[in-house]
Amino acid sequence: MTTPSVIMLPGFDGSGLLFQPLIDAIGTSCGCLPVAYDNHKDVAGYISQIKAFCRDNGPAIVIAESFSGPLAVEVMADPDVPIVAGVLSATFAKPPLALIISLAQKLRLASLTLPAVSEQVLRLFCLNGVRDIGLIRDIVNVVRNVDAPVMESRITALTHMDATLQLSNITQPVLLLHAADDRVVRRRFSASLAEGIPNLREITVPGPHLLLQASARDCAAQIVHFVRDVG
Repeated sequence: MTTPSVIMLPGFDGSGLLFQPLIDAIGTSCGCLPVAYDNHKDVAGYISQIKAFCRDNGPAIVIAESFSGPLAVEVMADPDVPIVAGVLSATFAKPPLALIISLAQKLRLASLTLPAVSEQVLRLFCLNGVRDIGLIRDIVNVVRNVDAPVMESRITALTHMDATLQLSNITQPVLLLHAADDRVVRRRFSASLAEGIPNLREITVPGPHLLLQASARDCAAQIVHFVRDVG
């Protein structure tokens, strides 16, 4: 039997670069393939890119964080895409309007000319409790390299994301990771995932919104255990 690849769908930065702590923590037990998004103008563009990547590298286990959660749901619900399992972290099926407005405000604040502002915003909302200065700086550097128009287009894409009708069509086993100290995606935002996906396992991991980065070892242990169970 072919060993599934592990396809990693990034958060709002879209680069795939922020998965490095998780890749390092997983080690050689899985073959990890981060996706770097093109700057799509609509949700369909992201979904099309993910499906093509999965078909080229399947069978696959998909790991999706935050922004990519509803995209992963749409792709997993398509029986023609070779996905055998999914891991969803700190995410939702449909982002609430309050979350979109809040995110837009935080990103505008982070794009101010003061160099320290974006680091302060990330520390407060996405990395609260993290003391690893190296990790914080690595994440800040990745986020700062995303152009403001790209960020704005992804906020627009968020307003059109709604994968709730596809939840019951997911036949694959799914692991849902909640960040215990998430200040961006509150647990109630992911309630529809827990209620709608038939074969779902929920685990809460200590850490902030950027859970796969801040709590990479804990998440890796849960993911590897899950992969072995479904394999």
